[in-house]
Amino acid sequence: MLAMLCAGCLAFTGISAVTTAFADEESGEETAEWIWDEAGLIAYNELGEVCGISDRDYTGEIEILPEIYGMPVTAINEGAFSWCQNITGIKIPDSVSVIGSDAFLHCENLTDLTLPSDLTYIGVQAFFFCGGTSDITIPVKTKKIEAYAFFMGRITILNPECIISDGAFVNPATEICGYDGSTAEAYANEHGLQFESLGACPFPFTPVTTAVTETTATVTTTTEPASAQYEEVKEGNLNFRVYPDHAVLVRSVVKVDEDIVIPSHVQNVPVTILGNGYSSTFSGGTAFVYFKKLTIPDTVVSIEKGALEECRGIEELELPASVKSIGAYACVNCYALKTVVLPESVESIGNYAFAECSDLQSVTIMNPACRIADSSLTFNHGGLVRPDQGYRGRILGYSGSTAEAYAKKYGYRFKALDQMGVIRYGDVNDDDSVDLKDIGFMRRALAGWDVTLNETAADINKDGSFDLKDVVILRRYLAGGWEIELN
Repeated sequence: MLAMLCAGCLAFTGISAVTTAFADEESGEETAEWIWDEAGLIAYNELGEVCGISDRDYTGEIEILPEIYGMPVTAINEGAFSWCQNITGIKIPDSVSVIGSDAFLHCENLTDLTLPSDLTYIGVQAFFFCGGTSDITIPVKTKKIEAYAFFMGRITILNPECIISDGAFVNPATEICGYDGSTAEAYANEHGLQFESLGACPFPFTPVTTAVTETTATVTTTTEPASAQYEEVKEGNLNFRVYPDHAVLVRSVVKVDEDIVIPSHVQNVPVTILGNGYSSTFSGGTAFVYFKKLTIPDTVVSIEKGALEECRGIEELELPASVKSIGAYACVNCYALKTVVLPESVESIGNYAFAECSDLQSVTIMNPACRIADSSLTFNHGGLVRPDQGYRGRILGYSGSTAEAYAKKYGYRFKALDQMGVIRYGDVNDDDSVDLKDIGFMRRALAGWDVTLNETAADINKDGSFDLKDVVILRRYLAGGWEIELN
């Protein structure tokens, strides 16, 4: 959880300082301090990056400062203005070169937007669901546009060699404008979008050349060496990139009631990576998908960044013993996910991996030395929008493990796997203590609430059933002075 500690005002016009620890995406380690503008509305860090806003209900236009302490402001960080639904306009200085993922996600009333001339990178979902903006020009210096970047009507792309990620523009009514032979034209043609030509490019560039057949496409990118050559292969609704020694599942369009079974091999090459590294692998024609079952083969070693993001129908996730890493945002916004079992092979879990999984009740981490991103948002019911909700489920791991250390640091419930056979009567919420919280759990369960409760531990009088008599016994025990034994 982000902790803010006021450090007083600095002698700098229009700027006040607030020390705020925020986590690196992968490691969760603190990276800088936040500095607030004079109004206390927009936060920056000492690196010249915009970090966030204090009031997400702010109404009207906002303006980003061009510099901090004489340093130009160069980036708008991840999620800085996400869900600011009443912002109508934003003035961005030309010095900004990076707009991070989710930077303006769900700014639905944003109508006045001009992108800065030095902009080189637009992150995943940077302007997704910003329905008020209908005519955007992407500057000539922009080198890459990530998936789900825009949900708008007319996009003009001035860099003829700009890398446009699959799914960057998901609205089928989007109109793309660009130069003849540009990546903009190629993207529009590939995705069936309307394209308007700006004519011949006024400066030299290498036109797009992509060999395509009905079932496969051989592509050599301009940013990768020749060894990165791969084939685009489609099997059913699954789209793969097949390299000489491995295959990557990069995309799938699925139906609501469809179970997903990922094959272990494509064209005799093992499928080792799930995800394209920048957006959700699965799509149902919108940003959200609701399939309930996913079978992952034992050839997969990596679940990439954002691979299962917005897969809102999955209730259980059990990974094969081959998986070694789980990337940042891997399962973010999987609202129906209830149980997760991570095998001993998993060596690392990225930050926000299970953030905003509001139904998550149990996470089992079998590797006692697993590297878990040091952030309360790695496992969190509220995520970036409501980080204060924390994680109310249970983490299971071995005594002395990194899972236990993580749970204790952030006040999350922990149960030791090596003590699972030991019944501690009265500890109905399995947090290794008997206290008033257990009384609360028992009363809610008897009242019909949907709570996770260890009914064996709740049968305090050992008569074979959990009922009001057990609650009375535990109340007397906690009141003291009663000669009652809890095994």
